[in-house]
Amino acid sequence: GPQELPTLTHVSIGFPSSSHQDEDYVKYCVLNTLMGGGGSFSAGGPGKGMYTRLYLQVLNRYHWMYSALAFNHVYEDSGIFTISGSSHPSHVSSNTSLLLFSCCRGYSNMPAESIDSVARFYLLISTAITLAIVTLKAAESAAINVAMVTSTGLGLGTSTD
Repeated sequence: GPQELPTLTHVSIGFPSSSHQDEDYVKYCVLNTLMGGGGSFSAGGPGKGMYTRLYLQVLNRYHWMYSALAFNHVYEDSGIFTISGSSHPSHVSSNTSLLLFSCCRGYSNMPAESIDSVARFYLLISTAITLAIVTLKAAESAAINVAMVTSTGLGLGTSTD
């Protein structure tokens, strides 16, 4: 029969971030992308977020963590960056410590210039990937349209009269 759902404790820690109009907005978006996260099981195929900080340093190392996620909630005049995790209630203290440690590790001693460089680099890469995906989808759509026209016999230079 079906398995009983596990009893979980959910921990969420929030830090102030910026509005979408603030000059630091991109930095928080990059941090969100780097932190990433996911669940111990993710539907929809492999590979999504598997190289993010939370996946590599939390979900891959601690079998008792069911999920670890980072979110950047952006509003008109402010924002909040959150990191959340789920584990069995017996691990709630470890869960909280692990999330805080993962969020702060690696960024506390990083100079502002380096953070700016990383933000610009990730923005450039993200834009390039988005453009490539849009281009591929447009090409795929055009190929489907050509195939449909060809299969119906309504190609260029033909008439239905």
